[in-house]
Amino acid sequence: MTDSISKVIKKISRMRVHHSEDDIRAAMRQILEGGFPDRNRDVNTGRHRGSGGSKRGKPLSDGVSRAVLELEGSDPDKFKMLSSFDRLLRKGDVLKDMRSLREFGQSIDKSFEPGKARKEAVPRLVQLLADMPMDRLATVVESALDKERRRADTDDDYQALANFLMAKRSK
Repeated sequence: MTDSISKVIKKISRMRVHHSEDDIRAAMRQILEGGFPDRNRDVNTGRHRGSGGSKRGKPLSDGVSRAVLELEGSDPDKFKMLSSFDRLLRKGDVLKDMRSLREFGQSIDKSFEPGKARKEAVPRLVQLLADMPMDRLATVVESALDKERRRADTDDDYQALANFLMAKRSK
């Protein structure tokens, strides 16, 4: 064993005192899948440090919710579907704001409490989805994706109308 490897082992052993084994595994998985995080990028938000930006639909992190990680060995199909949906949620591509997250969660379970921030709401929603049977999960996820597609199509329709009106004015 080289000196470098033994230093890494000692550092990981010290980290086990302050972090759970699941957190360490998730961090290692992220490093192996996506490379080492950019030092100028905030780990929680995915944005560059010091940058402003909109709070609406901001990315949370490149991580995966604990509920998804727990499914990896036991239910690979559910894991695959939920990890993709979790990634879309965290990037802000689906259910872009707190209101839509809250409404979606409460449409599944009236007692759903998303919390105050998006970073609280996404893991809670994913946990709610992870507890569902696969057939219901597929239906619910597809409905969220369809709603997003319809919203995007509506935006395209508005854009087409705006372009038409602008072209009419310039003549």
